[in-house]
Amino acid sequence: MIQTLQKKAVVTAMAAVTVLLLFLLGAINVANMLIVERQVDRTLRIISDSEAGGIPPRSDGAPPFMEAPKNDYDTFLSSNFFVVRFDWVGNILNADIQRTSSVTEEEAREMAAQAYDSGQDSGRTGKFRYLFHKTPVGSVVVFLDTSGERLSLVRILLLSVALGAACWGAMLLLVMFLSQRAVRPVAESMEKQAMPLRQTTRRQERRKAAGKLPSNRKSHLCLSPMRGSSLPLRTARPGRI
Repeated sequence: MIQTLQKKAVVTAMAAVTVLLLFLLGAINVANMLIVERQVDRTLRIISDSEAGGIPPRSDGAPPFMEAPKNDYDTFLSSNFFVVRFDWVGNILNADIQRTSSVTEEEAREMAAQAYDSGQDSGRTGKFRYLFHKTPVGSVVVFLDTSGERLSLVRILLLSVALGAACWGAMLLLVMFLSQRAVRPVAESMEKQAMPLRQTTRRQERRKAAGKLPSNRKSHLCLSPMRGSSLPLRTARPGRI
């Protein structure tokens, strides 16, 4: 009985722990993904605006609390991107690949043409996120390398899963230890409550067994010639007078 109660207690507790861990890990990873996406969009806007107004000015002030750790100038300098410029008709004017070494000029032109034909102002192609920006002579598309951000997302996901699995295992051991101590008094109380019932059942069985006599010990009764009396008669054995 103790093992049955302990098993039920462990299963119930670990089900609650599993749901809680899945919720926390999911919330952490979703929040991290949203934060990274916002940072990528901010970087794309900074680079796209630089095509119209030049490189952002240097800022010597400390960043505000809960803002990005880098200002616009540092974000622009540390980004890995390339730019392709179009005229109003859609012809490629030039491709600037000085800020990246992962693509050639031909690959940059091909990716830009595919993005232009899709008709979308922003999107993703491979490890690059792109954003179109209108200019007085046509349009400019900026391709930002997001491989570092994607690697960070995967790293956080793996670390959170590993940490969650370790916490789940530790909670399993703790619940098994505590459930054994918590269930024992309940099981002992149930055993004490069931003991009078078992004793009563045993007494009834003994009484029933005592009330039944074997057939070879039964006597035959007959009425004697004397009035008001009856005597047991034994059956005479063969060969005896």
